[in-house]
Order: sequence, then structure tokens, then C-alpha cells
Amino acid sequence: MGARASIIGGAETTSNVLAAERLGLVPSGTMAHSWVMSFKEEADAFSAFLKVFPGFTIFLIDTYDTIKAVKTVIKMGLKGFDGVRIDSGNMENTSHEVRRILDKGGLEKVKIFSTGDLNENIIESLVKAKSPIDGFGVGTELITSRDDPALGGIYKLVAIKKDGVYSYRLKKSERKETIPGLKQIYRFKDKKYYSHDLISEINEKPLKGGEPLIYPVMRNGKLIQSLPDIKEAVNRCRDSLKLFSQNVRDIHNPAHYQVKISPHLEYLAETIAVS
Repeated sequence: MGARASIIGGAETTSNVLAAERLGLVPSGTMAHSWVMSFKEEADAFSAFLKVFPGFTIFLIDTYDTIKAVKTVIKMGLKGFDGVRIDSGNMENTSHEVRRILDKGGLEKVKIFSTGDLNENIIESLVKAKSPIDGFGVGTELITSRDDPALGGIYKLVAIKKDGVYSYRLKKSERKETIPGLKQIYRFKDKKYYSHDLISEINEKPLKGGEPLIYPVMRNGKLIQSLPDIKEAVNRCRDSLKLFSQNVRDIHNPAHYQVKISPHLEYLAETIAVS
């Protein structure tokens, strides 16, 4: 699930072989520190890895000494490898030095990849600093939620149907307030971007221009429409994100995206609260 969500969210591929197989992707990964350390000489680790994993081959160069390792790669004169990976240290400074050494050695096409507890903030800072990094490998910070590890949730009822008639339920409590009734959510767009969402009662007449977001996928335990494959999901996610303004998508100080409640639902809640 984590690998699938990562791909939909924008990752190119995964190192999880089983997930890649199920999603119809080509898995991607690089050599491990343990591989390098299992050889007496670092050069032997590089040459053996290239033989075992030809194709898109990336050498891990920071097991011992990053600069020494990249110089070793150049000195060996290996052909057919595609990149080097830096997993520690000052990524900005080190990537510039590694790029300089590679270019001087005639390896201008060799790419630099960065890993090591990267997150969106670190990656953004490296990109803004114009670090010569061609790709990022993200693991721990992507598959976990370090800054907010728990999601508090309470299952409550908002309506009960008995003998064809609905009775509504309302909770009035700070941070735990509920909105009565069955819902539909409509998303509205201005000339270029999404402007706001509107939560309405399901039987309300839809407002012009609103896109309904809630629709049944299963009924009585059976799928009633086909599920999108991974490529369709990726494209839908990418296209949808483009419709949110950059201010809303800002990772440091995002603008507030409006979610409104329809007048009918507000009236329904007020009526129930009074009664």
C-alpha cells in the first residue's frame, strides 16, 4: 500500500520487488553498504556489482570516503554504469565536488543520486541551491509520518434510517462537532484553479459548476465500477494537483483552502440543536 501510494503521489518507481511486480513496474534500487563492506577493496565491489547488475547501475560511493570512492571509479575506467549515490554528509557541498570530479574525468553523463532520510524540505532546499543532483531516493520519511504519527478518529452516526424515514444525529463539542445528514461534496473551480469545496446534504439540488466527489464504488460487497490501474491513478493525481494553486500547495506556509457548508445543512444543524 505504501509503495502504491508513493507511486501515485509522484515517485517514479520502488525498490520493493513484490510491489513493483504487482503494480507492473520495473523495480529500482542501488547497491548497499553491506555489499561494499563485504569486499576487501572498494574497487572490487564496484566491478562485481556492475557484472551482477548490468543496465541501470548506480554505485554507492559514501561507505567509507565519498571523494576517494568517486576518484576510484574514474581511475578504474569502468564502462556501462549510470550513476553514483551519496547517502550521507553535506549533500549540497558533496554533490558539487562529486560533479566536478566526474566531469573532469570525462563522465559528464553519469548522474548523481541522493538518499539518506530525505524529506520534502531537504529536497526543496537542495533544488533551490541548484545542487547538481539528478534524482532523490526517499524511504523513511516517505513511508512514515514522523511529524504526525497518529490520526485520531471517532466513528459516529449522522443519520439513522428507520421505516424509510431518516432521523439525524448531531454532536456539538469543540473539535468533535459533527454535521448531520448524508452528504455529497462538490468541488468548484474558478478560471484556472479549484476555489473551494461545498459540503451539502445528499438530496440537495447541486449547484451549477460543482463537481461531485462522492460516488459508490462497491454495493452489497461487489464492485460496481472498474478500478483505475496505477497509470490512470498517477495521471489523475498529477492532473488534480495542477488544479490547486501554488499558494495552496506551498509546503511551508500553505494558503487556506476553503471548505464550506451549504445553507441547508447549516439550517438542519441549527434546527436539531434547538430541538
